[in-house]
Amino acid sequence: TRQNSERATRAIIDLGAISHNIAEIRKKIGNRRNLMAVVKADGYGHGAVEVSQVALRSGADWLGVALPEEGQQLREAGIEAPILVVGLIQPEEAYKVVRSRLAQAVASIGLLEALDYEADRASMKINVHIKVDTGMGRIGIKPEDAVSFARKARSFKNLNLEGMFSHFATADEKDKAFSKHQLQLFEQAINDLHAVGIEIPKKHIANSAAVLDLPESYYDMVRPGIMIYGLYPSREVSHSIELKPCLLYTSDAADE
Repeated sequence: TRQNSERATRAIIDLGAISHNIAEIRKKIGNRRNLMAVVKADGYGHGAVEVSQVALRSGADWLGVALPEEGQQLREAGIEAPILVVGLIQPEEAYKVVRSRLAQAVASIGLLEALDYEADRASMKINVHIKVDTGMGRIGIKPEDAVSFARKARSFKNLNLEGMFSHFATADEKDKAFSKHQLQLFEQAINDLHAVGIEIPKKHIANSAAVLDLPESYYDMVRPGIMIYGLYPSREVSHSIELKPCLLYTSDAADE
């Protein structure tokens, strides 16, 4: 049961459905890849801690959040799995990432410098994942800048270049032409890095729609979000995984 402390509402969540959905995603992608459960925004309102615990027991091995504070909440609940902050933060927030032992998306030199400084102060090494903008148009470096940015990231002694990722803009649409174009740009960035001897352990781009319809996008890790909670991202995606909705019931507690 999820209670909202600010409003008199209550939601009944079926954690067994979340377990089922994660297990089905794991079957779809196989055992060689990592499965990052995206639990930002309090697990899409379903309870980040509870969802994370069930997801990790059911086949997920990473967690994805939007803010360092969300990662801190999971750490304080005793969760030790790798957690990636997929949203960019301001350099002055770097201490939050270090404090909670999170991995951080990066796309600016200033953030690299701040993370390195805070990691050095804490005698730690922080994992970073380069965000590449292949067409979403929000945040990220240009694919053609991947080599120069990766070299810069690797020059900081307290940072470990663990990953590189991007995000599909239209994978939930029936026409996959633009998604395949994004995939080509991402693949080119990977190849450019390989050509200069830089190998990235965790490459990831697949969201829920891509998990369903673009197996060529799985790489080293997938990042399902909405499908964990039993919802298909649109009416245009296939139902190649049978999902179970986990929201059973909502009510206005004041009426009870």
